[in-house]
Formats: sequence, C-alpha cells, structure tokens
Amino acid sequence: NGIDESMSIDNNTHSFFGVSKSYADLLVQEYGNNYGMQTACFRAGCITGPNHSGAKLHGFLSYLVKASLHQKKYMMIGYKGKQVRDNIHSSDLVNCFWEVYKKPRYGEVYNIGGGRHSNCSVIEALDLVEDIAKIKIKRINIKQNRVGDHIWYISDLSKFKKHYPNWQQKFNTKKIIEEFWKSKFIKYPQDIFKLDYNKIEKLEGWGKLSVENLKYSINQKKNISLERFIFALGIRHIGLENA
Repeated sequence: NGIDESMSIDNNTHSFFGVSKSYADLLVQEYGNNYGMQTACFRAGCITGPNHSGAKLHGFLSYLVKASLHQKKYMMIGYKGKQVRDNIHSSDLVNCFWEVYKKPRYGEVYNIGGGRHSNCSVIEALDLVEDIAKIKIKRINIKQNRVGDHIWYISDLSKFKKHYPNWQQKFNTKKIIEEFWKSKFIKYPQDIFKLDYNKIEKLEGWGKLSVENLKYSINQKKNISLERFIFALGIRHIGLENA
C-alpha cells in the first residue's frame, strides 16, 4: 500500500528544511497526547494543484508540466527519471482537513498524499504531458541524483481512510496534469501578467479571496530592480550577485 506512519527516519540523510518538519510533527503529537488538544499532523507527499508555484528542485509535477510546455525539454536529475512520487491535489487535501475538522482526534499522525491512486515517475509524467499536449519533450538525463533524494515514495493512506471513511479522492495524476493543460492560464512566463481572474475564480478550490491574493502578488512583481531584471534574462555566467 505504500509507506505508513511507522517508517523510521533515523540514520538517513535529511535537509534542514525536512528536519524542521519533524520538529513541528513532534510538537503536534505532544500537544495532543500530553495536553489533550485536538491535533493532527499530515505527513504529506507531493502537494500540487493549479496554483502551485513549483520550482526546479521543489514542487516536481507543477514545474515539470510548466517547463515542458514552455521549453519543450526537461532535465531529469538522477535515477534516469525513474524516481516515483505520489501527488495529491490541493482540493483533495483540503477535504482531508475538512473531515478532521468535523471529527477531530487527539495527537494523530497521518501519511497523506496521492497514494496508489495518484502517483508517477518523472518519465511517466513526461509521457502524460506529451500525450495530453501533443508535443515532444527533449529529455536531458543527469546521472547524479540530488543529495538525500529517494527513488520511490508513495503514501499509505490506510490509517486516514479508516478514521475518515467518507473522504473520497477525486484527482489522479492524469487528471491533475489535464487540469494544468486545459486551464492554459500560464503556458509561457509572460502569461502570468495576462491572467483572466474571472475564469480562475470559477475553478475548483478557488474563491474571491484567493484570486485577490493572487492578483496582489502578481502586481507586486510588475516592478523589479535592474539587477533582478538582468538576472532574469538568463545570461550565461551572470548570477544575481554579478548582476
């Protein structure tokens, strides 16, 4: 079924980012078990959705789709692109929170992600993008994997489903990628300044407040410093410091 809540994280390579999550995890358990507070910790796999600002090394599925559509190429870092991640749509995750809110427990921990219903390797994700968008993506293979990167992770959702049997998962990987493609709100980087906010507000998981926050964030980025503009041009050997 995947990796459950009993898997140890001892004697493994971590990042400070990852360790900070473990610290928060233990605090949630402490407040629930020793202070009688209704708390729950979600140990999430990859979370994604139409508003996900994925980056090269974080937020794999969102970044993969957007980079592939724009650049028609994608860099596979390590494992020949065979590393597997599960991906849970933000709408499905919010519904998890809602189920817990309606019937809270004390100090619970749940592995939550796409599980067996929604997962893929980098290669499989690229295949789906090619099939959905009818394009050919150049695949660049980097032999050395990222430090601490694991080759396979799929969450075992059994415990959560047992505690909250009314929760239903709506999105699998294909449906998530299709949503990225069909919306076509950001096919190229410059498209971010030409968004149709009325259409976005009608998407599942969005509302007036979310759209207003998005609009505010984008407007804040319309005026940038000269050095950031030069850096954004992608000139070879010109990093932010040199710019």
